[in-house]
Amino acid sequence: MTEVGVLTPILDIIFHLEEGVNHRRIYSFLIQTLNELLDTELPYQILSIFLVKMLAVFGIKPELKKCVRCSKTNLVNFSCLEGGALCDSCSLFHERNYQLLQDFQRLYFSKEFKDISLNLSYTDLLDEIYQYYAIHANFKLKDYHL
Repeated sequence: MTEVGVLTPILDIIFHLEEGVNHRRIYSFLIQTLNELLDTELPYQILSIFLVKMLAVFGIKPELKKCVRCSKTNLVNFSCLEGGALCDSCSLFHERNYQLLQDFQRLYFSKEFKDISLNLSYTDLLDEIYQYYAIHANFKLKDYHL
């Protein structure tokens, strides 16, 4: 995997930004992301962080602190379709979806690009992130595979 493969969806996200809006903070985040890409052996991690954090820019940030159905906080699952976390009253526990919830939380709330330990493989995680964009932003990101 090269940085070029990761760069394609990053630039695709930038292409989808609304015109006429001050994107100064996004520009800074983009520069930071590109610098991190130059310095990493984990480009999928950098791409995952970038994509998850950019969800808020598009107004589609997943709910990661409380259940999307009832607002309880005993979270056991993540649903791309429903836009975030589900509690044990609203959903049965499913190990993979719980791991997905934890990974989304780690990526979204991380302050750094480094030292994020994830449960799922980056390929599985990126597939879920891409699905989230397709459902909630109504666009398909360019493939990160070369």
